[in-house]
Amino acid sequence: MGDRTVGILSGLPFGICLRQPLRDEGVINPAVHFGISGAGPRAWFGWPDVPQLEKLVTDWVRETDQAKRKQLADEVQKVAFSEVLYVPWGEWVQPTAFRRNVRDVRKFGAPVFWNVRLT
Repeated sequence: MGDRTVGILSGLPFGICLRQPLRDEGVINPAVHFGISGAGPRAWFGWPDVPQLEKLVTDWVRETDQAKRKQLADEVQKVAFSEVLYVPWGEWVQPTAFRRNVRDVRKFGAPVFWNVRLT
């Protein structure tokens, strides 16, 4: 996909989210990224309980100063990598192709056919 790039967190590189589409807010935002949850029994089944990580993510959400957010994001990455919360085993991309007379196809992570028209 042409729009794939390094994940961005408030305009700053966020290593845990490498190579995710920018339009997927759930992947570039540590507050809702399921892979870096340290919420233990309140998270996905079997997830670790890492209170330090949960505090850092909460602090990141509440912080308004972008420089401090960057520091917090760096700390989130350090804790997440040291705890090995998950291991991304790869990527999956759904290739799609359309005839030349198919217009207004929405760019999305999966094929959707809203507002498509033939010319």
